Amino acid sequence: MPLRASEIPRPEESPRLSVLLIEDNMGDAALVRDLLTIPTGTTRFDTTHCGRLQEAREHLARDATAVDAVLLDLNLPDSDPDDTLERVLSTTREVPVVVLTGDDHAATGAHAIEAGAEDFLSKNRLGEDLLQRSLVYAVTRHRARRELAQQEALYRSLVDDHPHLVTRYLPDTTLLHANRAMLEFQGRTSEEVLGQRWLDWTPEADVARVRAHLDSFTPERPVGHFENTLPRADGELRTIMWSNRAFFDADGRITAFQGVGIDVTEQREAERGRERLIQILEATPDFVSMADADGSIHYVNRGGKEMLGLPGAEGGAAPEQDRDYFSGERAGEWLHPEWATRRLQREGLPTARRTGFWEGESALLDVDGHEIPVSQRIIAHFDGDGEPEYYSTIIRDIRPEKAREALEQRRQNALQELHRITSTADTEDAGKLRALLELGLREFAMDHGRLVRVDDGSRRILEAAGEWPEGPREAGETGATFCDNALAETGPVGFHAPEARTDGCSISDTPAAGACFGMPVHVNGELRAVLSFVARRPREAFVPFERDLINLMAQWIGHELTRREQRLALERERNLFMAGPTLIFAWDNAPGWPIQYVSPNVREILGYDPQELAGERTPHNDLVHPDDRKRLDREVLAHTEDRSANFQHSPYRMRHRDGGWRWMLDFTTIERDEFGAVDHYHGYLVDITERRELEEELELLAATFRASHAIFITDADGRILRANPAFEEITGYSAAESIGANPRELLKSGEHDRSFYSDLFGRLDEQGHWEGEVWDRRKDGTRIPLYMSITALRSGDDGPVEHYVAVFHDISRQKHLEAELERQALHDRLTGVPNRRHLESLLEQEAHRTDRHGDSFSILLLDLDRFKDVNDTFGHDVGDEVLQTLVRVLQDRLRKSDVVGRWGGEEFMILLPATELPRARKVAETLRSRVGKAVFPGPGHITVSIGVSEHQPGEPLKDTFKRADEALYEAKRRGRNRVAAHE
Repeated sequence: MPLRASEIPRPEESPRLSVLLIEDNMGDAALVRDLLTIPTGTTRFDTTHCGRLQEAREHLARDATAVDAVLLDLNLPDSDPDDTLERVLSTTREVPVVVLTGDDHAATGAHAIEAGAEDFLSKNRLGEDLLQRSLVYAVTRHRARRELAQQEALYRSLVDDHPHLVTRYLPDTTLLHANRAMLEFQGRTSEEVLGQRWLDWTPEADVARVRAHLDSFTPERPVGHFENTLPRADGELRTIMWSNRAFFDADGRITAFQGVGIDVTEQREAERGRERLIQILEATPDFVSMADADGSIHYVNRGGKEMLGLPGAEGGAAPEQDRDYFSGERAGEWLHPEWATRRLQREGLPTARRTGFWEGESALLDVDGHEIPVSQRIIAHFDGDGEPEYYSTIIRDIRPEKAREALEQRRQNALQELHRITSTADTEDAGKLRALLELGLREFAMDHGRLVRVDDGSRRILEAAGEWPEGPREAGETGATFCDNALAETGPVGFHAPEARTDGCSISDTPAAGACFGMPVHVNGELRAVLSFVARRPREAFVPFERDLINLMAQWIGHELTRREQRLALERERNLFMAGPTLIFAWDNAPGWPIQYVSPNVREILGYDPQELAGERTPHNDLVHPDDRKRLDREVLAHTEDRSANFQHSPYRMRHRDGGWRWMLDFTTIERDEFGAVDHYHGYLVDITERRELEEELELLAATFRASHAIFITDADGRILRANPAFEEITGYSAAESIGANPRELLKSGEHDRSFYSDLFGRLDEQGHWEGEVWDRRKDGTRIPLYMSITALRSGDDGPVEHYVAVFHDISRQKHLEAELERQALHDRLTGVPNRRHLESLLEQEAHRTDRHGDSFSILLLDLDRFKDVNDTFGHDVGDEVLQTLVRVLQDRLRKSDVVGRWGGEEFMILLPATELPRARKVAETLRSRVGKAVFPGPGHITVSIGVSEHQPGEPLKDTFKRADEALYEAKRRGRNRVAAHE
């Protein structure tokens, strides 16, 4: 707004006010001008006079800023007194108006002020001091009000445009004002918000806390802060931090609040994220730290302190201790040995400052001064100017990795040494074995190692290395100790310290050893030897590499033993072959197949001298039976043409020198030259004459073996050699499962004791044959009855038994039928309980028992009351169900040793062993009561009468029966549903 004339500073003059006087009375106008010219104070007045209203309005319209105040007479010739003031104010409201009246009525002045005048003066009371002072006050008040209005408008604009939430509200949270940001946050208009209680929008969980906060303000503490959550227009709950000011009346009561709210949701989320990050950093086992650009450490996590071994590191952060311990250290240089410090200073930190990142191997010194190899990463964090602001360091303990690397290097070295030892061609087997044992001594930190053969019972040391104070310890010595636990294992066994030792390791018994390591050695899948190492002192626990190494050693030893045995076997076979039953021929590829060579054993097999055949180049066909020659020629030509390398002839006959014929099995190989043409043939012939005869016998035996009866053949020790399909079907064991097994173990049912088998083999030994019933067990665990015939086959009439032949068949069905017949003969068909015949037998047995032992037993004779009525009313089917239900009710209340039997019709007898009469009467009463309460098909409830008697030792059973019958009759006579007893 432009400055008024009077507001322009004039340093050389006193303050001046420009006054526009509107007065039609020239005398009054002159008076006013005179009064304003009189110096009464510091203010000077410049007066402009207008006699008419229109003239004054035009003056104001031209430049209202040139006027500081208007003196207005309401009675002007060109205006109605009631409209004059309004017309002036309509021209400008920027200039204060003081009304001049011709009377002294206060009502006139009050009306003017009410209409917008700043003040009023009576012309009758004008004085220089009053006039000037009134004008100064009017201008001052008007300017102050105008400035206040401007400030208020500016304040309201600032509040409405404020980016944060601004509210004014009553103590009950009724809103008086809400700025634009608050309305947009709520997604509402001011009409919807004002007059509403904002506490109603607050989540229920925050209401009590907010209310307590508002109640806490006092005149001494009018400002406060709190956070709560408010729903945004989109429904999302946001966290708002409020700064509130309370306004009080003269009595100290709160009249209103003004609050400024800042949405701190993201800030709080960031803080929670930082807390989670701190938790993660505290939980990580790595060393994590942060330092500023000057190297002052601000944070070291718990993992870092624990890595260094700081006291109390497990308790989390300890700021004072951290400052004491880390003060003076540089970022990334904590407690490093000198070589690591130099590397960080020369390479680590400069690289991080230049590129923002450095990573490499370093080392720390723990609180005890021990060096810890670490992998260290330094990260530089830069400010907006690209200068390092702070550093973070991550350090990982790489001792496990270093240990693994060292172990891997050790493993590689050991494997290379193992390869060198085992692949050296110019070293004898014994030297290789000793070198292998010495390698084990070094790698396993042992004092002595040995390889002991265990399969032949000799416990002979095949090779040994190192020293051991007691027992056999040199190669070739027998009766040696070894790691016996390896006999029952397939992999490495042993102990690294005495407390880890298990029983069964004879090599470590004398003297007591601190550690032992063993491994079985197998040849062709069978245990042949045990590799053992032993030490006087304990050592660290065996690691997987050491187990792998001893495993490889055992594998190589097994391979070498296999190769050695194969070489020896080959030599034996060659020696045996040349003197054995196999004939070797070499024939030319010419008509008749002339003989080039024949092995010396032709003399024993066909009776010819070798020179007689090979020297004369006798055609092979001349020795072949005429009926077999064409077939033989066809087979040779066929396999020659299809370029076979070898083939087997079907058996053919060759002439013996004595004129007889021998059946031969011929395996021929075809030898070709470099062009693929046949040069000659090699034949490997075996005399199978006896086998052909045996095969004919076996054909007959095989037919028998395929019979429906199960057959198996064992050796003299009882191990199964052959079993036919019927054996597999009956026992459930396949031939592969049964061969080699002993049938007494394979099929043992537990039904027969030692005496049974002693008698069986005794008869086999004496008579050579046994037959009878036997109980065996199938593979699935079920027991089966068999009828078996066993025959012993001897070598000669008086020779030892060589084989046993057993023939058997399943008699389960027969046994089942027998059992069923027996059950039907001894049990009541309807109820399943013993019938009278079986019950009498049981009673006889019990009577004999009591006679021997002198005690007694009792019987209960039970009869259903009016059972005929049940049959007549409901039918015999229901009657049968009643009897069956009765039996179940009785058995539920009896001991396992008690017996319920059907005596006849609706009568049942109950045998109570070892029971005297008083106890028997109680049992009878219990049964009678139980029956009376039970629910039966048809009638629902029935009753029984029971007679009780006790058998005395030595008395005939018929007397006991008679007393029970008489007692039953007594119970019936007395009205039924009774128990009666006779002594």
